[in-house]
Amino acid sequence: MDLYWIESVKEFQEISHTWDELVLKQSSPNPFLLSDFILTWNRHYQNTHKLKIFVVFENGKLIFGLPLCLDRKERLIYPGGIAANYPEPLVTSKVKVFFDIFIKFLIEDKNWRSFHLDRSRYDFDLTAKVSCLVQKYISDYTYLITIPQSPLEFKPSKKLQYYVRRGLHEFKNLGSLEFVSESNSENFHEIYKRYVELCHQVFLEKIQRSAFDDPTYQNYFQDLLLQFCKVGRLDMNYIKLNQAVIAIHFGYNVGLDLNYVLTTYDPKYSKFNPGHLLIFYLCQLAQKRQQAHIDLFTGEHYYKRQWSDKKLPIWRLSIYPKIARNYFYAPLNHYRHTYFMRQKISKLRSKCAKIYLRAHKVF
Repeated sequence: MDLYWIESVKEFQEISHTWDELVLKQSSPNPFLLSDFILTWNRHYQNTHKLKIFVVFENGKLIFGLPLCLDRKERLIYPGGIAANYPEPLVTSKVKVFFDIFIKFLIEDKNWRSFHLDRSRYDFDLTAKVSCLVQKYISDYTYLITIPQSPLEFKPSKKLQYYVRRGLHEFKNLGSLEFVSESNSENFHEIYKRYVELCHQVFLEKIQRSAFDDPTYQNYFQDLLLQFCKVGRLDMNYIKLNQAVIAIHFGYNVGLDLNYVLTTYDPKYSKFNPGHLLIFYLCQLAQKRQQAHIDLFTGEHYYKRQWSDKKLPIWRLSIYPKIARNYFYAPLNHYRHTYFMRQKISKLRSKCAKIYLRAHKVF
């Protein structure tokens, strides 16, 4: 069994075809493991993050991989940051066995201060006895909408049905309403530009900054989505009112589920619930494609709780070397990232941001 780090882009590109084949053979293929996702992120953030991909080969065949990068604080984290909804390893069999191997290998490497997987669906029940501090806890929840095979079986709550009926009625009174689903690159740049504009407007209404106000983040996603589009893995859906795009969804056409990745709407029409209407159309689309679920991913948004019928725990795994400062830092970091504490911190940050922005008249 050969275990080593891949630290050069060229070396990873040489195995990228084999890597992607293995990702797509998984029972639940993870789009955030695809080489396009990893390499595109590295291209935009390589100045602040050093690529380190752990791989295991047996008889010349790839059997385990974990994409990571080393940031300026010497933390080993998953490439993609908040854009990677499920930072998970690539495995061909039992994840626990290989993760024990990875941790033993990691301990021998002295060039890191901490290791973090923020949002994994795996409950890492580690069996190996290791000389390091290991923390595992629920950090968030992921939400899914189960899509029944028959249209007659799909029945959202009465409140959601009311929102959809009202939205359809009000929009049709304003003109022609059309839901468009496509995956070609002809309209991509136009729709993406509109997406960024609407994101800015939505956050402006909330007196907040959009992540897409950052040019690096904006360019990263543009390149990523375009690359997925070129290989036929982009899901691009939007609603048009009299030829004007009023709601947009970008997802990754990978696996058995419809992936609900990036969405926005025109806040001018917020009273007509364009967001709910978009999800309703996506449910119809998933049903037409015979997809089992719509994966809404993580994020404590009320609309996700309204639409979803499944709520699954998401785990955070952190590993620290056994040195004096980590006996204080590790529990503190654990407390900061627990689910309920994150909700409190998020609300406090939002309030502070609004006070600051109003005081300095940023908007």
